[in-house]
Amino acid sequence: MPFELGLQRHRVATVGGLGIVGTRDPGHAGAPLLRFSPGNNNAELTWTVPLGAGEVDSYAARHTYGMAEKGFKEFRDLARDRNVVIDVRPTNPLAPKWLEAGALPKPSEIKAKTVNDVDVFLGADPSVVGLVGYFKPVLADVGVVPEGDRDRVLSRFNERSAEFHELAGQMAGLESENRFFVRDGVVYGTGRDGERRPLTGDHDVFDISTPDGERISLPAHDALIEEMRAKDMAVMHGAHMFWNPPTAFDKSLFDKIVGSHQGPGGAPLLRFSPGNNNAELTWTVPLGAGEVDSYAARHTYGMAEKGFKEFRDLARDRNVVIDVRPTNPLAPKWLEAGALPKPSEIKAKTVNDVDVFLGADPSVV
Repeated sequence: MPFELGLQRHRVATVGGLGIVGTRDPGHAGAPLLRFSPGNNNAELTWTVPLGAGEVDSYAARHTYGMAEKGFKEFRDLARDRNVVIDVRPTNPLAPKWLEAGALPKPSEIKAKTVNDVDVFLGADPSVVGLVGYFKPVLADVGVVPEGDRDRVLSRFNERSAEFHELAGQMAGLESENRFFVRDGVVYGTGRDGERRPLTGDHDVFDISTPDGERISLPAHDALIEEMRAKDMAVMHGAHMFWNPPTAFDKSLFDKIVGSHQGPGGAPLLRFSPGNNNAELTWTVPLGAGEVDSYAARHTYGMAEKGFKEFRDLARDRNVVIDVRPTNPLAPKWLEAGALPKPSEIKAKTVNDVDVFLGADPSVV
């Protein structure tokens, strides 16, 4: 029987002075591993430590959630070093293989999805699963699709059909600009070496918050995203919950992604927190009827995350109900850039998009 090398990195527990080969440890039921370390003439007995409920190690992150070991370590270290909680969306489990083979992480301009096993029933080549695909789906004959997968295939067909129609103009424009290309249903970009390379799933950050659960400020978010990009962490754009969708299609995509991670049936997020060497699985919580979170407060009602937290905390601490009028959704951006809040003496209104038709400069909305 060949020797098996334990190449997977585990959290392990060793037996101090009793860990020399030839001893026994009655406190462990599982078979021990032999650990050979620099500076030790003997081996030590060691055991893997079970992960906590909902925890994910680097092995599962790669093979189940599409995050390579390098990315896992970098997100974990960044959460610890910056004292933040980072939620990352999973991607295709084959993405690490493609990235390591030279594929490019999908940039923010590309909204097409990575090819998965369901897409194979819609005409995608099985050999490109894990790459970004843009193609007109063709529904397979019912007899070809396993009965248990038919609902998934039909749902994916509808998604791909809408995507093919909605993105047609954008994809044609990107190709005419010589930036991205579609060949045989796969989307290609240009690498730093000038070579055309296929795109695969990037690390799509979903949200960034403090350990207390407060979403960080926009400037802090932007600085963290820039740091991730500088470290080549396959992060191509800002966190999803900091995105302000400009079109109806983008808004529908935004809502669909948020909904796709609602528990317990939705896809989990990988959460990296200070003090945890592993990731945790987490899900978004649906809002109640008429409720507004800090994202909607900012992008729809003009209240930045800082103000949202302060009003909420004040209402709780003083046991009062506070009603606040909304303002222009761009007000948080201006306040964070140094603009002053309008005092009571000033009765003039803030400039909105309608004022542009009346002669206002669009840059001052």
